[in-house]
Amino acid sequence: ILEIKNQIQEMKGVLERMKRFLETASEEFSKFAKKEDLDILVKQAKMFQPFEFVTKSDLEKLKRG
Repeated sequence: ILEIKNQIQEMKGVLERMKRFLETASEEFSKFAKKEDLDILVKQAKMFQPFEFVTKSDLEKLKRG
């Protein structure tokens, strides 16, 4: 019976460590960006392409022909 009690205490310790690990992992995962958030950022980055902007001088050149 003493051996069983020791094993139960050991198992409780293991379970407590696992619980703390899972809580820590859960907190860390919440800090990561979600796929939907990244998809929105990718769309915005594609819409904003600074090398495709027309400068004022480019427009004036086109206007002059």
